[in-house]
Amino acid sequence: MKRILLLVAGLTIAYNSQSQTILTYKSHGLLPDVQNPMMLTKFVDPGLEGQNATWDFSSLEATNDFVGNLHKPSIVKGGSRFSSANTILEEFGSYFFFNSNSSILEQYGFSSSNGNFTIEYSKPFVKMRYPFSFNSSYSGIFAGKYFSEAKAIGEINGTYRVEGDAIGTLILPEGKSFSNALRVKEVKSYDQVINGSTTGIVETSHRWYVNEHRFPILVLIKCDYTFENGQTSSTTKAAYNSKVLLTNSRLTTESLAYKLEVSPNPYYDIVNINLHIEQKSKVNITVYDLIGKRVALLTDRIEESGDFTFNFSAKRLGLARGTYIVKVRVNNSEITRKILEL
Repeated sequence: MKRILLLVAGLTIAYNSQSQTILTYKSHGLLPDVQNPMMLTKFVDPGLEGQNATWDFSSLEATNDFVGNLHKPSIVKGGSRFSSANTILEEFGSYFFFNSNSSILEQYGFSSSNGNFTIEYSKPFVKMRYPFSFNSSYSGIFAGKYFSEAKAIGEINGTYRVEGDAIGTLILPEGKSFSNALRVKEVKSYDQVINGSTTGIVETSHRWYVNEHRFPILVLIKCDYTFENGQTSSTTKAAYNSKVLLTNSRLTTESLAYKLEVSPNPYYDIVNINLHIEQKSKVNITVYDLIGKRVALLTDRIEESGDFTFNFSAKRLGLARGTYIVKVRVNNSEITRKILEL
């Protein structure tokens, strides 16, 4: 009885600690050779800030899909110019250069697809500081120069503020609802000077994150421009992840009757999924890639009480190394874990 009570207490503490979405390098940092599929949509008002917010975006109108790809700088033409960068985000044929480590995510530059137009930051923009959660905030300044075919044509100078301004329930199309979604608000105010012409720009971004997914599952961006002649204009962008798995199911009383351990993680060849169940149960263990495609079914059967070990190796299945999601279902309770094969 003491053993069961200790297990219950341990799982209760674990559940409570996961109720707050916290961004860390391990869970949300940018890693090379990872993809982020998104769906472009029409822009909507980002809604309320604060605690216990509810954002109902179930009626988002999708327009097109795209994939963000993360690479090592060496694969991009001109990437050697950004010596401080260790990760590149590719979106729509453009490249964003970052230094990604355990405490900070800094943007050091930008390059067009052919490398002819670049932005090189002498003072980088800090995209994220880890760990980061609701009510976290930081601010700073950034600066850089614009280049066209290696010739300087202008400069950029501005300020930024990033804050965890809201947490609550996010509702997306296809009946997907995510509790404890963290909204990160980012405001960049800067002057862009190109060929002697100055434009004032205020870029406001809202991004929603959950513990179970590395990338934001919804992004809303609005840019306001003020030109030298006093005229103004605005542009918007919006995208959401239509394939993110629903991985934040609540623990039920049944879930307190089993214990899950995934190790080692990250791993190089084989990861062990160790499961202990207190009573005879229906067990299903499935592995998915980051776009929600099932890549392996490890078990789907009735198991007696006891200890069980299941193995997974992307390499041995002919799959790419990278991040996968293990979904463990015991009767009506479900837990997920991210795994990283190096």
